Amino acid sequence: MADRDAIQKEGRTDYRGQGLKGACFSGADLRGADFTGADLAGADFSYAVLAGACFNEAKLEGARFFRAVVSGRFQDDPAGALAVSYSPAQAAKFRGADLAQADFEHAVFDEFESGSADFTGACLRGAKFRGQNLGRIVLRDADLSGADLSSASMSHADLSGAVLSDACLRGARLADARLWGARLTRTDLSQAEVEADFPGGDLSFVSLRGARILGNFSGAKFRESDLTGAALRGDFTGASFAGAILRGTDFSMSEIRGSDMSGADMDRAELRSLDLSGVNFFGVNLERVSVKGADVAYALASREGMEILRSKSS
Repeated sequence: MADRDAIQKEGRTDYRGQGLKGACFSGADLRGADFTGADLAGADFSYAVLAGACFNEAKLEGARFFRAVVSGRFQDDPAGALAVSYSPAQAAKFRGADLAQADFEHAVFDEFESGSADFTGACLRGAKFRGQNLGRIVLRDADLSGADLSSASMSHADLSGAVLSDACLRGARLADARLWGARLTRTDLSQAEVEADFPGGDLSFVSLRGARILGNFSGAKFRESDLTGAALRGDFTGASFAGAILRGTDFSMSEIRGSDMSGADMDRAELRSLDLSGVNFFGVNLERVSVKGADVAYALASREGMEILRSKSS
């Protein structure tokens, strides 16, 4: 096992292609170090400074990066990461690296180049990716609980089976993202753009205020989620919005047949010209819901609710 003090004393920066399984780099200053193609399985980079380091094509399975600084300009981190300010600002590179089961808890990513990095099963709890370009990143089965992905660009990202509980994706862009099996309890997706197919997915207790949601979400669960001002486009047939906040939510270009709106707050919700067959409106105040031109013949509501629907749809 490589010793950290010896590594620091050597002042080496070139580790290309070397076998360094289980090496200890904890707290080391590794700015500009080149680990291209190195075998670093199980290595420890906790608290290390990695600005400008290159891990392209490296094997990092099970490596530990606890509170490492994977950037070159991060100033302060209330979670306790190192505060650095190097010039030029440059993040570590992980293009094509194998990061399966690696531990990046509370790590800080800035100007990050993900390339086709594979974080399958990695621990990224509390990690910070604010505003980063994470296109095509692989995060299958990764733990992103409490992570900050606000304003991140995640086009074609693979989040299958990922845990995103309590994560912040405010303003994030998830075009053609894979969400199969992802866990999103209490995730903040407000103002986000979500273009994905997630039939049967569970988005209960999620904040989707002002979000744009496009795709196949048939049978999905939005129970008690906040979709205030959100725009939904696509297939939401059989979806559950029971108890959700749907104030000003725009469903006007969606399929919502057979969906459950029971107990939802639908003040100023937009359902014009839709087929409302089988939609459950029990417990909903329909006075300020827009259903102009909608087919309400087979909607489900109380007698009073049906009268309101017929009156407002004509």
